[in-house]
Amino acid sequence: MYQEKDKYRLLIKNLPDGFAYHKIVLDSSGKPLDYIFLEVNSAFEVLTGLPRDHIIGKKVTELYPGIDEGLGFDWIGIYDKVATTGQSIHFQQYFDQQERWYDITAYSDQPGYFAVVFHDITDRKQAEEALKESKERYSHISEILSDIAYSCILKEDGNYAIDWMTGAVELITGYTIDELKALRCWRFIVLKEDLFLFEQHVVGLAQGASRQCELRVRHKNGDIHWLRSFAQCSPQPDDTSSQHLYGGLIDITERKQAEEDLAKAEQRLSAHIDNSPLAIIEFDPQFRVIRWSKVAERIFGWTSEEIIGKSISEMRWVYDDDKELVLQESAGFLKGERSRSLNVNRNYRKDGSIILCEWYDSGIYDETGHLISIFSQVLDITERKQAELLILIQRDLAMAISFSHELDKALLQCLDTIAQLSEMDCGGIYLMDQDSGDLNLICNRNLSPAFIKSVSHYKADSTHARMVLQGKPIFTRYPELGLPLSQDDFAEKLRAFAVLPLIFENRVIGCLNLASKKLEDVSEINREVLKTAATLMGEGITRLQTEEKLKLTNQKLQKAIKSTIQAIALILEKRDPYTAGHQKRMTKLACAIAEEISLSPDKIEGLYIAGIIHDIGKVNVPTEILSKPGRLSEIELSLIKTHPQVGSDILKEMELPGEVSSIVLQHHERIDGSGYPSGLSGEAILLEARILAVADVVEAMASHRPYRPALGLDKALEEITKNKGKLYDPEVVDACLKLFKEKGFKFE
Repeated sequence: MYQEKDKYRLLIKNLPDGFAYHKIVLDSSGKPLDYIFLEVNSAFEVLTGLPRDHIIGKKVTELYPGIDEGLGFDWIGIYDKVATTGQSIHFQQYFDQQERWYDITAYSDQPGYFAVVFHDITDRKQAEEALKESKERYSHISEILSDIAYSCILKEDGNYAIDWMTGAVELITGYTIDELKALRCWRFIVLKEDLFLFEQHVVGLAQGASRQCELRVRHKNGDIHWLRSFAQCSPQPDDTSSQHLYGGLIDITERKQAEEDLAKAEQRLSAHIDNSPLAIIEFDPQFRVIRWSKVAERIFGWTSEEIIGKSISEMRWVYDDDKELVLQESAGFLKGERSRSLNVNRNYRKDGSIILCEWYDSGIYDETGHLISIFSQVLDITERKQAELLILIQRDLAMAISFSHELDKALLQCLDTIAQLSEMDCGGIYLMDQDSGDLNLICNRNLSPAFIKSVSHYKADSTHARMVLQGKPIFTRYPELGLPLSQDDFAEKLRAFAVLPLIFENRVIGCLNLASKKLEDVSEINREVLKTAATLMGEGITRLQTEEKLKLTNQKLQKAIKSTIQAIALILEKRDPYTAGHQKRMTKLACAIAEEISLSPDKIEGLYIAGIIHDIGKVNVPTEILSKPGRLSEIELSLIKTHPQVGSDILKEMELPGEVSSIVLQHHERIDGSGYPSGLSGEAILLEARILAVADVVEAMASHRPYRPALGLDKALEEITKNKGKLYDPEVVDACLKLFKEKGFKFE
């Protein structure tokens, strides 16, 4: 063992690199104060000029006073980290006390101790610095080869005058070389705000000095150009007493515009992420999550700490049946086969519930075409889809009301819609015989013939009929329903089960039974939707069965119309999350204005209906355009502008009070004829449409939009005031201003 140690010492002693072994000195709190030299080799003495006898046992602060007083590099702190953690480091550092550069490796063989191996690289560093200076000189010469090159001579009056100029002078400045020479200098085209740069970095240079700056000049035609100026003040080779200014100018207008556009884009992106109602999720090329916004936390339930760094294959929030599709989409981005996509996927929340989401995915690539990341915007459309399906149920019931001889077909269509809505596999609709009280199966889906036979009829005194007559929805597992089950019942392998009584005016008229062979339970969201669907079905079926019930009072008809209008408004808001609540707030303001200018109750009623569904025509506009976070293209804008005509065409077929369809058609017309779709002006526009136009503009400007944040109520009122009599009806504008400024009107 001793022989091995002697060999080790001999090796260290003869090492061509400097070697030193140390011990860290700590204070009472464990903070490093110093370190002691325990051993050094011969190369250390040569490289530092310090003899071994003068070093061993000494502290570094004794050998190099001030080394611990913040001279630019924390030697004690760096080496303490090595001695404490045992992690070796390698670095290059200038040692002020010896004015030398060293390449250093430090390591620790036991806690509190460390060794350093180093060699002098000062000559190499000096060579690198000389090379760097040479490159800078070369770069400076290259920069002088500019769009414009010139020289000026210092005259007796102390001012410079151009004596030589070449390059794209007229293209960049609009002036000819002779024109600039006649004016002696190009100072006069520099913007007033940038003259101090011209004085400091061009004409104010001392002899032998050179500087560069970026400043703005005004072209002869008035345009502003950005120039990069390089200037050097030198004596003439043949006359050192005279002073010359040599310079070059490069037009950097396009670069500056690009930088400005980039800064604006970054600001818009930041604002969009901070204010977007969409979840923002970003993946790296390995499909690991690297961004998880607050909205994503709210939609999915997981915090960013729980999800950041996880790959798609690890994510518990991707629906099992959709994982393969998601991986295929991701692979398409990686291969460069696609740059963006729009998909609707099912996702799990942290609590295990299933939601439906629209994914707007965009691939971000570098200039070589390699994928940098995938940027996803996610919208939870679960409630929107449920609302849309409820409208489908209303449509199917409306068909049954119109074509009573196709009742079975209409009810079957309702059953299909509801099954899709609730993610249930199978079910049936029963109607009650009002004389006997028996329940009879009218239609069914995905049930075996044997099972249908066993459940097609329930006597009034049966357990199932008595359960339905209680009038309360039941959600349970089929085996736990409490009914006597046959072999056919067990063979059907039903799990989650729902019994929803169909009720009209507190009278049970039948029931809707739904079951699943996959789900163990019906989610809370689907339970609420099914209850609503059952209520709608109860009302619709009763209208079909009882002709006298079709003769509703005018009050009930108005209520039904308002319910339908509200349902349509709900769908419109669910399709366009940015304008959620817009229709209600705008309609509230429009009706308040109408009352202020004393419109009749009938006209206000028509205005209310028109306001609630004034954007119904947007059903013809793709959702991705309505939700697009940015400026619309001309084609997209023209498509948006069709919504008044589309909305009017839809409403013409409905028996609505007043002139609702005409109001909807004209709500984007303007007093001066600049509106659309017909370019109407003045009194040719219905008064109700003129009211709607003002209310629409005020509410829209005061609210957030996908292409901009909310501008605020003050800006909105300023807009209608500025354009009163030009775009907007003066009487309507005055009434609107009075509501806000004198009567304290507020949006909810």
